[in-house]
Amino acid sequence: MATEETLTGLPTYVGDRTHYLAQLKTLDLSVILANAQRLVTNTFVFDRPWEMEPCTTPVRFEDTIDWQHIQAGDPEWMFMLNRHGFFPDLAIAYLATGQEKYLISLKAMWRSWLATQGDGERNRATTWRPLDVGLRLKNWVKTLDILRCAPEAALEPELTAAITQSLRRQCEFLLNHHAANELLSNWLILTFHGVYITSLYLNEVPHAQRWHDEALALLHECITLQLQPDGLHWEQAFMYHHEVLITLAEAILVGQRNGDEAGVALLRPALVKMFAASLAMTPPDAQQLAAGDSDVERLTGVQNFARLVLTKPLKTLGNAEDQRVLFELYGAFPPTVVQQPHQQPEDAVLATSGHTFVRSSQKADATFLHFKNGFVGSGHGHADLLHVDLMVHGRPLLVDSGRYTYRVDDPKRQAYKAATAHNTLIVDGTEFTQQKRAWGTFTVADQVQLPQRVNQPIDLIQGMHLGYFPKAVVGRQIIYLKPDLFVFFDWAKPSAPLTMTRQFHFAPGVSATVDGQAVTTRDATGVLAEWTFLTDETLRLAPTTCSPRYNQEVATTELIATGSFSDQGSLPLVIDCQARSLTLTSPTVFDMDGRPVSPQFVRAVKIQVNAAEDWLIIANLFEQANSRKLLVVEGTPVFGKTVVCHRVAGHVTTTVLQ
Repeated sequence: MATEETLTGLPTYVGDRTHYLAQLKTLDLSVILANAQRLVTNTFVFDRPWEMEPCTTPVRFEDTIDWQHIQAGDPEWMFMLNRHGFFPDLAIAYLATGQEKYLISLKAMWRSWLATQGDGERNRATTWRPLDVGLRLKNWVKTLDILRCAPEAALEPELTAAITQSLRRQCEFLLNHHAANELLSNWLILTFHGVYITSLYLNEVPHAQRWHDEALALLHECITLQLQPDGLHWEQAFMYHHEVLITLAEAILVGQRNGDEAGVALLRPALVKMFAASLAMTPPDAQQLAAGDSDVERLTGVQNFARLVLTKPLKTLGNAEDQRVLFELYGAFPPTVVQQPHQQPEDAVLATSGHTFVRSSQKADATFLHFKNGFVGSGHGHADLLHVDLMVHGRPLLVDSGRYTYRVDDPKRQAYKAATAHNTLIVDGTEFTQQKRAWGTFTVADQVQLPQRVNQPIDLIQGMHLGYFPKAVVGRQIIYLKPDLFVFFDWAKPSAPLTMTRQFHFAPGVSATVDGQAVTTRDATGVLAEWTFLTDETLRLAPTTCSPRYNQEVATTELIATGSFSDQGSLPLVIDCQARSLTLTSPTVFDMDGRPVSPQFVRAVKIQVNAAEDWLIIANLFEQANSRKLLVVEGTPVFGKTVVCHRVAGHVTTTVLQ
């Protein structure tokens, strides 16, 4: 049996130690080494990929580390500090360089924390918050496993014993401090994956089997409750989807390397579904969208980690950051990729969660749109019904504003969660979901799912919600004429006259000019898209900010388009991502008896590409009383709610979308 002084444990993160040490010498570890160099001076910066609450401001402790330090009034800094995600950096730096200063610093931090923060009950609200305890367990075990690659024992027996005793206390603490009302929180998954990993590492320590069984049962129960049928985590924040994916993959990896076949079989199906959802939401630039409480993060390293855990071949090694992230999560990885045949574009509808993703191709220069019309989720969800993100030829154009802070006393917390921070519709200047401080809501808008059509040359993306009922019902319909044309019909069915504001938040670095009802958007490389508003709207540009990462704000611009409704109707918009000189008109729609049909019921948009080619889009958004359903537009008879006619060299192809 392993003793607390020897702590032999079973293989976990590192895997084959020879391969691990060899890859340690070949990878670009400059970011890890730079952080380790800061750490030996007791200087902390949380700026690495997948830091949940990053802070780029260096904080240095001259002598003793204050483990309960709160930086700039934000307790999240203290929570990050006590997860000890930087411990592996010091262990890796020690192995990579052989310099004792990194090991000395690591041992000093461990001893300092054990001496001052060992009482879980007394520090439950600070350094023993359950989420942070679970992540700390994982980081300690990972650090111990890395140190076992050293040519000789890195830790003294007394320190090893103290660490083991603390691991045991932390596992027992977590098993005694959870409740049924936490089963829907990502916290419980992140917490108990740490207990599960620790139970396998300390497999011969008394009570380890009980930790294993209880942690595995809780993980399975949480996954069953939290994971939607479409594979997305229910909290409606892409970052927390990936945090849960990472922790599941870590647990499965450790289970595989320790021969826990039953545990792996229990967890693996959830990882398969979450990985598929991750691929669906990945934009052309492989940067995570800032949906809900999320940061912009590269996805390649994390997805490669999931691939290897699921025994799938790597398609790309990515850049230096991707390879470093993969090494930190998986250990030594195969340095080869499997060449894949060219794939056709794959759109995706995550119907349960209310997300639609369409793209022109699978290439890095694809045009891509994300549409959200799903339930709000947890406190990490935002008021983002009918929101869109848009990339043009792999370059961001429209973005989600992000999250910025979790501080309950900062009004920016609510501002970034509000509908006004998203690319959506606002009626009479009123929010459709009323927030309650930092994490709650007074009222929540009900979304209504409408039929989607994707993976076609012409896609239909649409939804509506009841957040303004009984004043109005509002919705958005988008026709995507692949590869580079989008036609929006933003509509309202009001009970009284109203004003609708359409908000479009541009990515940092995007500028816009307004000329009447036309807008040109550019970035540093040139024109991104030409916009044409086909009704009389007031257009104005306004300075604003977005938050690509927690604690970070970047200046940018938003376009605010304001129109009015005296009755039901729609506001059409055409976005041309090829920035051509198109001729746009709104033809009159007639019924079968030759009578004009009011635009309150039906809108038609004609897009003249050149003398030989044009598009005719008919959006029959509202039912007409006592009407005959056949419509005629420019001599072309059509039948359907949404119809597209494409004329090329005199030949007309009609597509009924619904």
